[in-house]
Amino acid sequence: MNIPGTYSNNKKPKRLKIFTRVLCAIALAALLIYLAFQFSPWPSALVIRSVFHKGGVATNEKLAKYVPAGIASMMDIQYDVANKKAKLDLYYPGNTGTANAKYPLIIWVHGGAFVAGDKSELANYCKILASKGFAVAAINYSRAPSVHYPVPVIETNKAIAFLIKNADKLHINDARFIIAGDSGGAHIAAQIANIFTSPAYAAMLEITPLVDTGKLGGA
Repeated sequence: MNIPGTYSNNKKPKRLKIFTRVLCAIALAALLIYLAFQFSPWPSALVIRSVFHKGGVATNEKLAKYVPAGIASMMDIQYDVANKKAKLDLYYPGNTGTANAKYPLIIWVHGGAFVAGDKSELANYCKILASKGFAVAAINYSRAPSVHYPVPVIETNKAIAFLIKNADKLHINDARFIIAGDSGGAHIAAQIANIFTSPAYAAMLEITPLVDTGKLGGA
């Protein structure tokens, strides 16, 4: 009961309790987030993926104005039937529906710090390359932390084998191919080049080239 002329402090303890509970909840949430980042690679991987995806989409959109008309494409081609994620996109200088033309092949491996990135983010860049007279394959590969090294290298090797094996129906000149990539994809591409040119390196990784090594024309 309040006596006239005096001030009640009843509200002050209640506010202090509420503040303390909120502070404890924030501290607990922060602790759980910290522990999640310490004991699982997934939180960090998802953050990196989000950042890389935004950058990849933005870059792809900026390149749209440089893409010439008439580029043909074949999307989401399965290069390994045992792996649903093993898909690639192919881009050509023009309509190849009934054409007998075969184009020199560039295989591009996307970047993303081995945990992020996607072939779709390279679409316009690949179209620009294709306009110069190439068949350009943008491949997807399994990313960490779902898989461990050297799975992306193994999958890229399989993608190469698929493309060379199906060269006729994919309008590819299979005499030579070029392997390239950006960021983490450049690392994978360089390893493929090493595997194709250094038997000792291939033996160390226990990865055997799935096509004639003489077909690697450049990296």
